[in-house]
Amino acid sequence: SDELVLWFVLSTCEMSLHETFSDRVPAPERLELKQALTAMLHGPASSQLPASARSKAIVVLAQLARAAWPTEEPALLHEILTLLNEPGRSRALGARLLSAIAEEFAASDSRRPAGGRAVGTSGQQQQAQRQVALVAFLPHAYRALARALLAEAEAVRAATAATDDADAAGLCLDACQRLIGFGRMRSGAESATRTFTPDERAELPVLLSAVCAHLFPSGGRHRPAVAALGVIAELLELQDPGLSALVPPLVEPLVGLVQRLASEAAASTGPPQPRGPFGLDEDSLDELENALCFALNIVCHARLLRIAPDAAAPLLTALWAHSRHASAAQLQRFVRICNTLLEAAESLGVLAGGSAGA
Repeated sequence: SDELVLWFVLSTCEMSLHETFSDRVPAPERLELKQALTAMLHGPASSQLPASARSKAIVVLAQLARAAWPTEEPALLHEILTLLNEPGRSRALGARLLSAIAEEFAASDSRRPAGGRAVGTSGQQQQAQRQVALVAFLPHAYRALARALLAEAEAVRAATAATDDADAAGLCLDACQRLIGFGRMRSGAESATRTFTPDERAELPVLLSAVCAHLFPSGGRHRPAVAALGVIAELLELQDPGLSALVPPLVEPLVGLVQRLASEAAASTGPPQPRGPFGLDEDSLDELENALCFALNIVCHARLLRIAPDAAAPLLTALWAHSRHASAAQLQRFVRICNTLLEAAESLGVLAGGSAGA
């Protein structure tokens, strides 16, 4: 019940597992700690758990998963996926755990334990094996996350989405972004490319369709839309040539979001309005616009004129219609996107063509 004491205890567990390497702690002790943390996070009193303690407990569980999976508990990550089947706090917990596991499994094993002795070749091999196993697990995670996201979208349409602080949809989208970007996280390079496995590519179309179901804010909530744009940007930045077929279906909803922003911005002109497009306040709208323009900048850099040249004109028209009524920051983003599109047109030699002329 004392938040500070609980946070301190969990932080001690985290540092102990980090310094000694979690797989060097005896398995029975790790199992006992895992059971206690699971009861804390998913038990009857979980709703009373302070946010700081919840975050620390999830990090410690990810450390324990790194030690136990896949050799000691081969079904562990699939058990986490079952949490996504239940709406509300269960789904939110499953999504948080997936995000933490992606980060933990991507971490380097070059850390030094308290004694100063670096991990040996055997530890490096175990780390490589864990990462290979996680990549093989990713298609299962994509499938489960797609189902969860579609269920959340349906709940929003039916006006039955949870109104508490769980934000399961946003957390599932965060997990998608971290799992898709696992290759980049692993290499530690922001511009790293990522080659997806055939099994991953087979699951990504359904996952992206579920992600796009959250592109349009509703009920004054913008976070799922921002997170959905983050997933799309992450995927496009990884530059896997094998995913070119996935890009065209993303253009239409992105252009549609810009057009919707433009129409709602036009409707809100006139007397001062307490809320902007989608019923968002100024800060939330700025966050949405920033995420949208970041994703659009990646699309326009080299892909839009190649895969959907007819979309350039309506995109720019809608962007201008919205940006001229928006903040100065949004107008600057609009100019950057125009420059990106013109540079792409120049590199393709189509400046005299219809798309660039638009």
